[in-house]
Amino acid sequence: MRYVEIPHEILVECYRKGNGNDVIFKACIDNYVKEQETIFDKIDKYVADYSIDIPVILEDPLEPFKKLLAYAIILGVIILLLTKK
Repeated sequence: MRYVEIPHEILVECYRKGNGNDVIFKACIDNYVKEQETIFDKIDKYVADYSIDIPVILEDPLEPFKKLLAYAIILGVIILLLTKK
């Protein structure tokens, strides 16, 4: 359900059309609301048809440095084992 603001001019126009008859007044207002909702639906369809979904890849920016650190630790352990007497 959408919120449709009814301008003062439309209220006055519908009041004049109704000429005191509440049923005609309400029908006029309902017709205006339906027209506005149709416009909103057309806009929504246009946006849906022409929008592009951009995939978002969540990647850790520190991943290459973590691998480098792991290699450095392994290399350090190997050097310590080789130099240990």
